[in-house]
Amino acid sequence: MRARIAIITASILTASAGTFLAGCSVNGDDDGAGTSAAAITDAWSKTLTCDDGAAFLDTDDNDARHAQFVVRNRDIVGYLSSKVNHIQNANREVILQGYTTAPIETVDDFETLTDSTDRFDTWKNFDSTVIVRVTASAHRELDGRVRLAFDEVTTHRSCSGYVDEIYCRNGEWSETYEVRELANWVFQGCH
Repeated sequence: MRARIAIITASILTASAGTFLAGCSVNGDDDGAGTSAAAITDAWSKTLTCDDGAAFLDTDDNDARHAQFVVRNRDIVGYLSSKVNHIQNANREVILQGYTTAPIETVDDFETLTDSTDRFDTWKNFDSTVIVRVTASAHRELDGRVRLAFDEVTTHRSCSGYVDEIYCRNGEWSETYEVRELANWVFQGCH
């Protein structure tokens, strides 16, 4: 794994809204505890399977823009969990869930699923001039592979006037972003 660091301006960094769920079940695997994704939405349809079931992409039967990428392979989950805190659920799965810009009806419709909801590992200093959070995304490459990545995004805010608690007085806020990759995994055989 190679680490990457980038400085990005506020106008360039954009992400789809989504959530990172604490539990998942697909088509009847619900544990009955009410913590599964199936308990939150009525039904999921498997759209993409990677590496003989190590991971898969589901779409919500009620809204094909609502999707989840689920990693069930214990070795992969263990590796990702060793690099990023608090990402596996009680069933030892890693689930990335969010909304895509266009509905996913077939494998070819899937491009990127991004979760940047501040669900885990978010830190702010007192006056909110530094905010650190973890984001996650699954991206389908042109050759069909899917790359899952977890990044630490640090937002540096500065006020051209002066900071009064959390407000910028007599000036404007400007922001820069520093992105550092924490972990990634590339799924080779996705169809």
